[in-house]
Amino acid sequence: MKRRPAKPITTPLTRPPRAVVSGQLRAALCIPGQMEVFGDVQDLSEGGMFLRTYERFPQDCPCECRLIVDDGPADIRLRGWVAHLKEVGMAVQFDELDSKTRDEVHRIMNLAAAGFSSPPA
Repeated sequence: MKRRPAKPITTPLTRPPRAVVSGQLRAALCIPGQMEVFGDVQDLSEGGMFLRTYERFPQDCPCECRLIVDDGPADIRLRGWVAHLKEVGMAVQFDELDSKTRDEVHRIMNLAAAGFSSPPA
């Protein structure tokens, strides 16, 4: 499988914001037409996420992601690829996000920072 080009390495000064959302947000990842796995999102940023799950896809595998927020905004659908595997999950790097999707991801990150206690905008 052909590897995707790596995104530029970021430093702490240029790294996009991220939210630690462990236990507050679920996601479904699927390989279209094949299999789907569910898990808890541990970290989320506009660049990607870490999904805690014992079922994993192969590294570099393209996948579709659906962020699931209980009592929140509608599910957000993203495309990406498995960038890294760990025993307890996988890191998914998102493909380039359009501005609307990026705004939705930022809204989820802000809700996570507030403990999901605020109603969605």
